[in-house]
Order: sequence, then structure tokens, then C-alpha cells
Amino acid sequence: MKRILVLLALVAFIGTYAQDEAPTVVFDQIMVTPNPSKVAEFHKAIAEHNKQFHSEAPRQVAVYQIMTGPNTGKYIWNLGPCTWADLDERPMDKAHNDHWANAVGPTLTTEANATFWEYHPELSNMNIDFKLNMLNITFWDIKMGMGNFDKVKGIVEKFVKLYHESYPDDNFGIYSNVMGSTAEGRDMALVGFMDKYADMAESNPDVPEKYNAMHGAGSYEKDMNEWVNLIQGSANEMWVFMPELSSRPAEVQVTQN
Repeated sequence: MKRILVLLALVAFIGTYAQDEAPTVVFDQIMVTPNPSKVAEFHKAIAEHNKQFHSEAPRQVAVYQIMTGPNTGKYIWNLGPCTWADLDERPMDKAHNDHWANAVGPTLTTEANATFWEYHPELSNMNIDFKLNMLNITFWDIKMGMGNFDKVKGIVEKFVKLYHESYPDDNFGIYSNVMGSTAEGRDMALVGFMDKYADMAESNPDVPEKYNAMHGAGSYEKDMNEWVNLIQGSANEMWVFMPELSSRPAEVQVTQN
């Protein structure tokens, strides 16, 4: 993503689901904290768990290490993409639960955070195949207020329209936190997909000009001012995909052969 992230923050992973009349796509996500003295054991146990119990889609797992921010050093266990019905069929038998409790659990601290993220294809720009090598994520804390979520979506939709037409190869996904809280500050996430740190240097400086040309003179400034009033805060994190710990490949196929 070539800095729509920066433009909206001034102030996680799709599969091959069709975007028209598709079921809701979700991700089951847990942030875990390995015991600093047992990181190697954690790597071994989580890799075994994922490959033994989560080897087939749609219940495959991607594991990421968080590289920036206050959660640096923690790991993301991310199951999906799947539907709510798929989650009812995820492994929960004795063998699965015993392996987590006896092999994975002892390598972790008690600090953890679990939630579900819903993918919004209508707010995303997914046009070309990509890899989950690195995720550049902005979390937005939306102010409480009647209709604020829809107002935020309305502004994002305008940017998506612009990116569809002007930057079609600039993939990004929008997700909302299904089990979020007002205290957590992670209501919505914008996920940019990168191959390397050098991608951070890429930008689209002509976005304001093209935005005004598409949506009307002065619309960029007007919508950015409204954005400031709708967003209480934001946070950024960089996640790195850990293929040796995951049961899904890094490759994501968007286009149809």
C-alpha cells in the first residue's frame, strides 16, 4: 500500500472468496506472548500444533511476529480466512486441546488478547496476487457517536474508488474488530501488504489532486477535516510472516487463472 495509510493516519489476508454476494469473511486471531526463556520451545510447539491440527483451508493458520510498537516481540496466531460457519467446524477435540494445553501453553505467559476481525471487500483494494511477507497495519480508534462508523466507511469508500482507478496494483485490506472495546482503540484496521522494508519509501504524492478531481474541488481537505473529527487516535504496527511456524503459505491468490 503506497501510503493511503499515511494519508488517513495523519491524525490481516484474504483468500479467494468472491466479493459479490459472498459470505462474511472473518479471521480468528490471538495475540500471544512467549516466555522470554522459552521462545525456541514456543516456536517448536506452535509449528507442530498448526501443522498437525490446522493443515487444511479454511482453518489454516498464519503466524506473525510483531516488530514495532508496544507489542514488539509478541506473536499473532491468525486463523482464516473463513466464515462463521467454518469456525464452528474448527478443531476442538481432546487431542487438539491437549496439545495446546500441554505443548504450547507452557511456553507462554498469561498475557494474551483474542478477537475476531471481519474483512470488508467493499472497502478494500485487492486486485493482484501478493504475499503475506510483511504487514504494515494502521489501527483506528473511532470516536463514539451515532453513525460515526458509517461516516468513516463513507470516507474510506471514496479512497477505495480512487485507488481502484488510479492505483489498482496497490493492494490493501480493511477489517473491523468484531469483539473490540472502547478502551482498546482498535475498531478498524487498514492492512498494507509489503515484500520488504524498502516498500515503505513508496508514495503517491498526487493523491490529493486526484481525489479532488474525482470527488470535487476541495473534497480532499473537507473529508480530511471530517476524518480528524471522527478518529480519536491511531496506532501502527509492522508484522512479519513466520512461514516455519505457519500452516498456510505466504501466497494469496486474488486473480483467477
